[in-house]
Amino acid sequence: GLGRSIAFTSDLKSWGRDWVLWENFGKFWIQVVSSVLPQSSTNKDFDIQTSINDEYIKIVVEAKSLLAVGDSSELFVRVSSPSYNGQSVEMIRTTPTHYEGRIRIDDLGTYLVTAKTSEDQQTTRLVVPYPSELANFATNQQLLQKIAYQTNGVFKPSMEEIAVRLGKSTKKSEDLAPMFLIICIIVFVSEMVIRQFRFKNYWSTLTREPPIDQQLMRTSILRSQELETNSSIQKLLHVKRQSTTSSQMTS
Repeated sequence: GLGRSIAFTSDLKSWGRDWVLWENFGKFWIQVVSSVLPQSSTNKDFDIQTSINDEYIKIVVEAKSLLAVGDSSELFVRVSSPSYNGQSVEMIRTTPTHYEGRIRIDDLGTYLVTAKTSEDQQTTRLVVPYPSELANFATNQQLLQKIAYQTNGVFKPSMEEIAVRLGKSTKKSEDLAPMFLIICIIVFVSEMVIRQFRFKNYWSTLTREPPIDQQLMRTSILRSQELETNSSIQKLLHVKRQSTTSSQMTS
């Protein structure tokens, strides 16, 4: 109920080109535009006025005659806030043709106020601006100078001063315990894995059977040692026999 709008979408490549050549094309658009224009309010039954009063929006409806509005129950007023929240306003009849009401200001921006009777309906706008102290966007030179003085800075520095390093150093402490704890855990786990791997290799070396070549070599060495031992025993027996024979002959 706040207004009317028209949306026209057309595919100009299909029928739109021929439609422009239609003899009633201009008349059609004149009627379309006229249908959304505001209607004349010369015959309106009442006037609506809005104003800002501290933290409230004051709404005043002034009837043109005693019969224009009648009882206050026949007057319906609704306010839409900038956040699109609607709220009805209770209107109080102060004189036979004068009605007043108010609503608290919740947001900054544009409010739409609609007043409606059985015979007439009107909508007006009211803009709630930002506080006056926020309207001054000039630079506060004194505040900037004060900040520069208190922080040992330079007010409005030149290009050379901006690039100069003051050589001030800052200290920052950081807890390294978590990092070293993670490193210790990694080293501990790695050492356990390496030890387990080496033990397995050592045990497999002990339990593994030697190759065939090594077995043959070991067997040949044992046989040669056995032959040498037998030869030594035979020599000792032979020497003993000779000594026994020579002793008998002497006797």
